[in-house]
Amino acid sequence: MRPSGCRFHTRCPKVIPPDGYDLEQSAWRAVLDFRQRLASAGIDQAGVREFVAASADVPVETVTDGQVRDAVREEFGIPDSLSDPEVDAILRDALELVVDGADDRAHERLVEAFPTVCAREAPPETWVDDDHRAACHLLESDADSPRPADTSAPER
Repeated sequence: MRPSGCRFHTRCPKVIPPDGYDLEQSAWRAVLDFRQRLASAGIDQAGVREFVAASADVPVETVTDGQVRDAVREEFGIPDSLSDPEVDAILRDALELVVDGADDRAHERLVEAFPTVCAREAPPETWVDDDHRAACHLLESDADSPRPADTSAPER
C-alpha cells in the first residue's frame, strides 16, 4: 500500500513536524526514520541484543534493556536526549514497546503522537521555474495558476 500524503515524505530531509513540538530537523528526521522502520520491517530486538553483546564482548544474557534502547537510538541517529522533553518521553515509550517486542504498538504510538501534514495530505503542485513543477507543503501553492508564460526573447 502506498503511503498517504506526499509521496516523498518517507525520505524527505525537511518533513514538517506537527505543531507544538520543538525539535531540530535532524532529530525529527531520525525519529521519523525510526517510525518508518517500525512500519516496514520492524526492529529485531533480539538481533540488537546480540549485536550489543558482540560489540561489548559479553554474553547476550547480560545485555540490559537500556543497552538495547541506546543501540536503537544510535542506529537511527537519535540523540541520547531530545531538546523537547515531551517528544523524548514519547520516544522512550516507543522504545520500551520495541524492547517488549511490540513494534506495531510502538509504531502506533509514534503515529498518534507525531501527525504530520506531509503524511496526511498530498501537497498541491507548484511551479518552481518555467519548466518544472514540484509538490511540497514547504512551497507556496499556486496550484490554480496556469504555467508561467515564456518571457524570454526568441533566439536569433
